[in-house]
Amino acid sequence: MDSENMTFCKLLVLYMLDTAEFPLIGAQISEFILGREYAEFLTLSEAEGELLEAGLIRQNDEESSYHRTAFEITEEGQNTIDLFRNRIGRRIRVEVDEYFREHSLELRNETSVYGDYYKSSDGEYEARLEIREKGSSLVDLKLTVPTESLAESVCEKWKEKNAQVYAFLAKELL
Repeated sequence: MDSENMTFCKLLVLYMLDTAEFPLIGAQISEFILGREYAEFLTLSEAEGELLEAGLIRQNDEESSYHRTAFEITEEGQNTIDLFRNRIGRRIRVEVDEYFREHSLELRNETSVYGDYYKSSDGEYEARLEIREKGSSLVDLKLTVPTESLAESVCEKWKEKNAQVYAFLAKELL
């Protein structure tokens, strides 16, 4: 593997996490980097692993769930990107900045709205539905359903309708 490509990929991940100012799900990082063909999947995966191992990024357990991992930059990672920011071309930095300007709300919502499921000990499935804001849980629901496909459907609908459900609960309970 070309060490120059690996270094670029690591710096790009650090730059994205520094620019976002909130944890990013691994899929969000991949979508940007792979979608623009800045790196290949294996290079990105290895870069993320090395950044974690070096302590430049960390997994944010509060924002992670069973099906996705959220990452945030560490202080050491911020110091690193501050030193080597100029090794990412200006055009690419502008592209990242514009991406976050245009999609920040959408990306933040993806990291604050959770819908995940797992098989419980009694053989049914539990869908865990949550809305988090600034590390605090606004809504945390657990819904037991009989099948995996229903649990998956509940989680998908939660992503689409969480605001309406939250508004309904607030109206009825507050």
